[in-house]
Amino acid sequence: MSQPFVLVLYYSRTGACAEMALAIARGVEQASSAQGQKLEARVRTVPAVSANTEQTEDDIPSSGAPYCSVDDLRDCSGLILGSPTRFGNMAAPLKFFIDATGDLWLNGSLAGKPAACFTSMLAAVAGIGGGVVLIALMPGLLPASAIIPVHGLVQISSNVSRVSFGFRHIEWRLVLQFLGGGLIGVLIGSQFITGVQWDMMPLFLGGFILVTTWMPKPSGTMRLPAKFALLGAFQTALSLFVGVSGPMNMPFLLHENLGRDRTVITHATQMTARIR
Repeated sequence: MSQPFVLVLYYSRTGACAEMALAIARGVEQASSAQGQKLEARVRTVPAVSANTEQTEDDIPSSGAPYCSVDDLRDCSGLILGSPTRFGNMAAPLKFFIDATGDLWLNGSLAGKPAACFTSMLAAVAGIGGGVVLIALMPGLLPASAIIPVHGLVQISSNVSRVSFGFRHIEWRLVLQFLGGGLIGVLIGSQFITGVQWDMMPLFLGGFILVTTWMPKPSGTMRLPAKFALLGAFQTALSLFVGVSGPMNMPFLLHENLGRDRTVITHATQMTARIR
């Protein structure tokens, strides 16, 4: 019987995702070794795609990890995917590879295998962004109706972990305002959620990510006593449909001049307090 392994599959254009993949692979092997097990982390990448149909890549890359094969995907014990985002979805080379493995999905070869994406590092450092990257990858991996519930569960664990490490930095005044508005938001949003056409979700998510990424940031301080209650209501209602409304209130938190740690942890607490 072959040795079990976790497949760390990534695409990287600038090298950032490649570095993350190697770091994650080391973590997998160190964690398994600490538990007295021997679990290999097999790092693989995918070739670039080109609009020129006559242009092909070498079978073996000149540098970096080997290209992934269908056998690697079928035989792995777990899967960790990494990719930069491209207009609300994963990079085309990685999606092209996954689309070519339809037989594995149809015959259930991947059923029951744990899977992850590398997005938590981004949110841990900056306080926001990890959820956007994660949900940008999910339309290529999950049915449209499962994107928001699965994303919500993953984000809860990510936010709770940050809160547990920085509990003393929470600005409770702003969290309680946000929570009060969130209770109203979930009541409003739940009145419309049943009418959503989930087949349109990937298009809606892509548009929302583009709008929130490129829209201008507030330039002045919003002088309204209950502004975080209003944000809580709006973001909680919106998160029922798009799941990634978290970055919207960060500009307002930054205007509070709380300092880096207090801003990041307060934001994580507010996102944990959202009900969806």
